[in-house]
Amino acid sequence: KNMRGLNSDIISNLPDNILEKILMRLSIQEVVSTSVLSKTWRYTWTRLSQLVLDDTFCKGVLKKEKNKLMMTIYHIMLFHRAPIVKFSLCFSGLESCPEIDPLILIVSNNEIQEFILLIWKGEPYKLPSSLFSCQQLKRVNLRCCMIKPPPAFKGFKKLLSLELREIVITGDVLSSLISSCRLLERLTVG
Repeated sequence: KNMRGLNSDIISNLPDNILEKILMRLSIQEVVSTSVLSKTWRYTWTRLSQLVLDDTFCKGVLKKEKNKLMMTIYHIMLFHRAPIVKFSLCFSGLESCPEIDPLILIVSNNEIQEFILLIWKGEPYKLPSSLFSCQQLKRVNLRCCMIKPPPAFKGFKKLLSLELREIVITGDVLSSLISSCRLLERLTVG
């Protein structure tokens, strides 16, 4: 059929919430790649509310070169322009390293509600104090981390789900953490 004179880009005209749902089904590389489609799509990916950095994200050379991987993640975070409701850093082989601290600082200033950090190698990662300022958190999933909240920490008031695996935490801190999360519905400790 002849499409001259008609706007054949139906997808670009979809409401933002529908576009986001479509884009969230793609890997972060595929989402960022949409920026070359047109001027309209150039920065669409920067407004997504979820950043999932997993094994799909870390394919090939990125996984082998830690510096290149971290620079790619920093670039994604630098260009991102919307609140980050969900942040997931969970690729196999993720090693405890101080380069994770700035990522957590960035997401702690972005209305984060779901935070997933799964460390697979090295010493337990000491969570920075910036994470404990995230009062919008509803879901936290941690692996191989050290939890030592700052003295002023009074709990996550909106937390519904807490998953802790291979965590370094004192009994008193765990007890205080759990008792201060009054809305907690699901707790997994292993």
